[in-house]
Amino acid sequence: MKPLADKRIVLAGGTGAVGEGIAKALISDGATIIVPFRTEAKKEQLQDYLTESPREQLVLYKANVGDPKGVKAFKTQVINEFGKIDMTIASLGGWVQGHDLVDTPIDLWQEILQNNLTSHFLFASAFVPVLKAQNEGLYVNINGGAQDFVAPKAGSMTIISSAQEAMTRVLHEEAKKASYRIRSVAAFTPVKTRARGEQVQPNWVSAEDIGHYITKLYLKQTKDDPITHKLRGNL
Repeated sequence: MKPLADKRIVLAGGTGAVGEGIAKALISDGATIIVPFRTEAKKEQLQDYLTESPREQLVLYKANVGDPKGVKAFKTQVINEFGKIDMTIASLGGWVQGHDLVDTPIDLWQEILQNNLTSHFLFASAFVPVLKAQNEGLYVNINGGAQDFVAPKAGSMTIISSAQEAMTRVLHEEAKKASYRIRSVAAFTPVKTRARGEQVQPNWVSAEDIGHYITKLYLKQTKDDPITHKLRGNL
């Protein structure tokens, strides 16, 4: 039997470059993956990518989880159809570079906050209470190495990544007496994705590596592991 057989996982950002690889790995490990999508093009792109995966293990809802009403409606749909959720994963946002911090246009700064931080807050606000009500399950935030370093012309990513890490630690602290778990999985290399094509390097962590690592993290069923799991390649 596959390790995640009969498990139900909500994957926000599952249509993204990293998220689609995570979805592929988790489906191959037996899980049913529930993914929100904003556009038909994104939906079809994910379906095409997973064409060799069992179609019944991919459930798609049109929803905007970066909007308060949208994420609430999405949660209601998921709970009404599936009831219990075993895991939720936030693979939201993306890398932005090109400006010194003080030269970042305010419109871009607000877009970065919305896509890379507010979206995480909204998703957590919707789905952490689901795990709390169940008193079981795993919430995983997908982050990156920028939490520990400053990349040239990408200082906003350090600020955002550090804030995501702080959010994870707060959620973990608030769950210390409960049976559900809050964790972060952070790639400390660039991530191999199909979008990067020939740019990838052999020692980079792949999106599928991240997915399979999450499977192992779920199966541990312990609260004694680190809050943040740092992946450094060659898994």
